[in-house]
Amino acid sequence: MDLLLVRHGVSEHNTSDVISGGTSKPNLSQAGVKQVEEVSKIIDNNKIDQVYASPLIRAKRTAQILTDFQKDIIT
Repeated sequence: MDLLLVRHGVSEHNTSDVISGGTSKPNLSQAGVKQVEEVSKIIDNNKIDQVYASPLIRAKRTAQILTDFQKDIIT
């Protein structure tokens, strides 16, 4: 079994120097979306059986982009 861990991309709070925690709800910034899209180019979705993400918006969005919106995300 292989395990692949990917941290979420840069969020809107990161780019405005706001400290985010588990209760904040910033989305990915445009730069964050581009970061995740670059990582998605090296991931073979056919080899991914399950996808887990934090329920935070930035984490779920990262997982969706990484899997090209083709996998169910387990939070």
